[in-house]
Amino acid sequence: MGMPGDDMEFRLLGKVEALVRGRPAALGRPMDRLALAALLLAPGGSLTPGELAGRLWEEPPETAPDLARDYLKKLRRHLNTAVPGAGALLPPHDGGYRMLVPRHRVDAHRFLDTADQAQQHVTREPARAAELYRAALAEWPSDASGPWVVEPLAGLPGPWAEIERTALCNRHREALTTCAEIEIRVGGHEQRLIPELDRLLRAAPLDERVAGLLMHALVRAGRRGDALEVFGLTRRRLLDELGQDPAPELTRMHQRVLNDDPTLNDPRPAPLGAPMPSTTTPDHDDQPGEETGHELAGTVARLVAEASRSGGTGSSGTVLIGRLRERFEQDTPAEAALAWLVREPYNADALAALERALLAAIARDAEFAAELRALATPTPVRDERGSVSIQAQSISKSSVFTSDVHISGDFVIN
Repeated sequence: MGMPGDDMEFRLLGKVEALVRGRPAALGRPMDRLALAALLLAPGGSLTPGELAGRLWEEPPETAPDLARDYLKKLRRHLNTAVPGAGALLPPHDGGYRMLVPRHRVDAHRFLDTADQAQQHVTREPARAAELYRAALAEWPSDASGPWVVEPLAGLPGPWAEIERTALCNRHREALTTCAEIEIRVGGHEQRLIPELDRLLRAAPLDERVAGLLMHALVRAGRRGDALEVFGLTRRRLLDELGQDPAPELTRMHQRVLNDDPTLNDPRPAPLGAPMPSTTTPDHDDQPGEETGHELAGTVARLVAEASRSGGTGSSGTVLIGRLRERFEQDTPAEAALAWLVREPYNADALAALERALLAAIARDAEFAAELRALATPTPVRDERGSVSIQAQSISKSSVFTSDVHISGDFVIN
């Protein structure tokens, strides 16, 4: 016999809800639901009191521990009201708090896990990858074509919720874009893809990858003029906002449309087991298990946005901003994209602009790509004596830790 609450599902892609046999259960005020979302999205489902406070408030008040306990007490009461005994899903844990809810009962985790599974099939089994991407995207509310319609963590206050909201929207965008890339190559999906890609481009008008895919889908649908119009509009926006022309890849797509390139109408589905040709700028020197250039650019841009929003010091995002400023000193468009995102960390166009600048730099310079990977993924290592090694990066004449350092007791820094 399962424990009480085993039949509860939780929604984060939209309004934060608990469902009992498909029916929503009351969860209280926004701060109660924010505490629930923080625990459901926490790695391993557990948080220390300090970690929970950092998610509930930008600057935790002195009474934060008491307030947090009160929110969780009310949350347990709501769960027990929905299903007697379900408050046990939220037990005390090692001095902190924990939610005993498997990932498959949280819609955001199902989306993320299925999208990750799809990514593993992109190269060898593109048809299977597209199926999995569609299954992942189906986790979003059925009336939503994308996160510009339904807002994840809707109505939750505070910077942590906004950062997580942005991250989920970006993952949705990446999943839909990659799925569209596959389905355009396979052919036969243009009528569904055109409105989806059009909405994506309206949400982030400087995203050249989406613009190129929309142009390709329009050509496949016999709408050559509309494809040329998409290029013209995207080019004008890039010039107006960033002072630069489209990247070579989008320019090549424009030329292919002008030349009525017959291969644009020639679906070439890759057979199962055969590598799928890339439709994006090639990444250089990616090793097995490493992020692709697109993924790395997205990770770095998100770290910059998070650091800019929090205004924190010592975080890997803050270090990246310093390094990127050095790198982009002689690259005016890239420097402008970085400054834009630092100034407006929730702006999707600013995020896309920096991702584009990073992708171009990564493609040109494998050393810089390796440096970004190291900065974006600090890995503290503990040896047999209990000593901890923490990555640091030299910037100008200083060494800067690439992760927050918390030390107690006696210590020595060499």
